[in-house]
Amino acid sequence: MGVSICGARCLCYSLNVEGVATREGDRVQAVRVLRRGLKAIAAPTLFIGLTAYFGWNALHGDHGIRAYQEQMQLKQEALLAEKNAQVEQLMWKRRVSALKEHALDADMLDERSRAMLNLTRNGDIVIPYGVNNKLF
Repeated sequence: MGVSICGARCLCYSLNVEGVATREGDRVQAVRVLRRGLKAIAAPTLFIGLTAYFGWNALHGDHGIRAYQEQMQLKQEALLAEKNAQVEQLMWKRRVSALKEHALDADMLDERSRAMLNLTRNGDIVIPYGVNNKLF
C-alpha cells in the first residue's frame, strides 16, 4: 500500500516521469494490476484466436468448403469422362459385333471396304448418311 498525493493510505500507486513505480509497495501493486489486466484479456484473446483458426480452416483447410467445391468439380469432370467412355465403348461394341461370323455379310464387307477406300463401281448409287446416323 502506498501513500497517495493527498496523504491518505490507499491501494493506488504512483509512477515517476519515466513510467516506473517509485516505491516498493507501489511496484507490487503495479504488478498486481498488470497481472489482473492480462488475466482479463487472456481468455477472450485465446477464444478469438481459436475461433479465427477454426473459421479459416473451415474455409481453406484440407476438408473445408473450398476443398469440397474442388472435389465436386472433379466429380463432375469424372462423370463426363465416364459418359464419353461409355459412348465410345458402345461404338466399339457395335463394330466388334458386326465382325462376328453370324453378322458378317459379303455385301456389307464389300460396301465397307469400298467406303474406306473411297471407291465405287460404275452404276452404284451413293446415299450419304447424316452426321448422327453413321452406320459404323
